[in-house]
Amino acid sequence: MFHQRFSLSTKDDVWALGVTLLYLATGQFPWDQPTASHYSFNAWMYAPMSLPWFHNLYVTDRPFYNLVRNLLHPTEELRWTAQEGISFLHNMQAQRLQEPTYVVPAPLQEVPFPQYYVRC
Repeated sequence: MFHQRFSLSTKDDVWALGVTLLYLATGQFPWDQPTASHYSFNAWMYAPMSLPWFHNLYVTDRPFYNLVRNLLHPTEELRWTAQEGISFLHNMQAQRLQEPTYVVPAPLQEVPFPQYYVRC
């Protein structure tokens, strides 16, 4: 029988998804254990900009950062559900589809002109 503090819920799955996404984005696990004594976890909870890889994620892709922040909210009641995460992604996709897209042409590459030899 599970002890009350070890109950499993779908929010645990959301947490696992958040950790997995963070690993895919940064190439490293964010922390060994999500405990108050772990430096990276404390930074994630209270000062995420203090660690370079959290800061880089914030700067390079803020919507993704916001998604992960909400999937990894330390308070289970405030953590997003899977449906809230999906709704966020749908809203982001709709916003991006409404934004004008600009195609920047690739720079022209200089191609060497073929040399033909004519014998006289």
